[in-house]
Amino acid sequence: MPIEIKVGPPGITISQGRTFMVTDQRGEINSHSDAGVYAIDTRFISSYHLFINREPWILVNSSQLSFYTARFYLTNPKIFAEDSVFEANTIGLTIERSVEKGIHEDFYIVNYTGKKIHFFVQLELRSDFADIFEVKSKRLVQRGRLHSEYLLAMPMGVSFTRSNSSQANNGIHAANWPWNMASTSESISLVTGLLNNW
Repeated sequence: MPIEIKVGPPGITISQGRTFMVTDQRGEINSHSDAGVYAIDTRFISSYHLFINREPWILVNSSQLSFYTARFYLTNPKIFAEDSVFEANTIGLTIERSVEKGIHEDFYIVNYTGKKIHFFVQLELRSDFADIFEVKSKRLVQRGRLHSEYLLAMPMGVSFTRSNSSQANNGIHAANWPWNMASTSESISLVTGLLNNW
């Protein structure tokens, strides 16, 4: 009797304890997939996308380094900015990601253009607080209330309250980044010099 083998799209999974993050090869989470940030059988992040001047980054390479860490190398597409054009592959982004008490990420941006440049980096997140079994069965049920707010100690926060008063929270804390709140996404404006590492 033949055995059926199903192979899904390539992805990267990192975990520690009961917390794990499943992404595509670019380190992103598509909201229509099973990917996400999970803890205690709940998906806390259901969509995660990074942009440079509203354009998606291009994957160069990525790898799971250990069971709890991964690294992603990305580069820019051709970008039309206000005062100039950035050719493709002239800005590099390295993301070092690990699962600790939550998800920890370090971003390293390098300018290879040979001149001072200005651009925006955006992070778009969505939270659905879905039960892991609902995600697997593709039958998501909206329960409770979602609330987003701006907090001084945590630039972007999303909380979810169920009808039984249990509550779950997400938060982003960015050290030394000039974040600006814009709906469900965060945006920073960067100016870099020649071969600067930011």
